[in-house]
Amino acid sequence: AGINRGTFYLHYEDKYQMNESFRSEIISQLYIFLEKERESPRKFMLANFYILRSIKRLINALSQSHYIDFRDAIREFLSNIILSENQKETTHHFLSENFQIPHKYALEIFLSSIEGIISLWIAGGAQEESEEITDIILSTYNYEYWRYQSKED
Repeated sequence: AGINRGTFYLHYEDKYQMNESFRSEIISQLYIFLEKERESPRKFMLANFYILRSIKRLINALSQSHYIDFRDAIREFLSNIILSENQKETTHHFLSENFQIPHKYALEIFLSSIEGIISLWIAGGAQEESEEITDIILSTYNYEYWRYQSKED
């Protein structure tokens, strides 16, 4: 990696902490864009895919790491957003309108499909432009039923 051992251990306890630090930093950047681009799913997705694409080599390396379950990190990020206190009603409405099955199964299908698309995109080196991957995801369900709501709204 081009850094000496002393410099590495000055910043990290071990490779696990380094990987977790990268993962946490990426996710915190994505949350920042959630607050900035919360008026529409499209703007939110575009902002996040621009970030991920700009660091695609790092994302690809982390996704292949045996120390981080990156698919789980994507799923956790999505779950935290859509199941937050101020999103529960919107999520329930979205799932009810898009699926005619019990909520817990609808949630699983939704999370799995979006996580799968994002994971495949990352594993493929994020070749598609941010707009294209956003359009792919937006074509999977009717997102008109989804508007991010803030408690202040």
